[in-house]
Amino acid sequence: MFREWRVYRIVGNDNREYGPTSGANLRQWVAEGRANGQSMVSFENDPWKMLATFPEFHDLFSGLGGIPPRLSSVPPLGSDSIRTRRANGCAVGGFICACVGLLPCCCSPFAIAGLAFSVAGYYQIQHEPHRYSTSQSLAFAGIIISILGLLLSAGYGVLMFVG
Repeated sequence: MFREWRVYRIVGNDNREYGPTSGANLRQWVAEGRANGQSMVSFENDPWKMLATFPEFHDLFSGLGGIPPRLSSVPPLGSDSIRTRRANGCAVGGFICACVGLLPCCCSPFAIAGLAFSVAGYYQIQHEPHRYSTSQSLAFAGIIISILGLLLSAGYGVLMFVG
């Protein structure tokens, strides 16, 4: 059943997010060839998935037996034929550096690098969630662990100075 009041976001050919937009607009874009069943869409803050998987749009992509076809004759909105999500390198690298930064022998440099990479990864994931499979929690953990490493490094420095 089609509901006009639902609000969606969609990823365009330029890998930019568009919306919020209505279901009626999405239907119009499909009719114009600007979107198809493989176009990545998010309802409110739900995870990104293909437009054909939304029950309210099955009628637009119905093949034999009402099952959405695997491929459409219209190229997908994204530049790749099949959109794949990948891990965010900054978030992963920041988390690893943050963990190494907890070791007493190499606290400061790795903790600082971990903080920088984790903040960059968090920002990237937050602004382009449809591109990354890595959750923001990994980047956030890297930020927290880096700060902890810096505090431990500062405490170790104070003990060395006093002692």
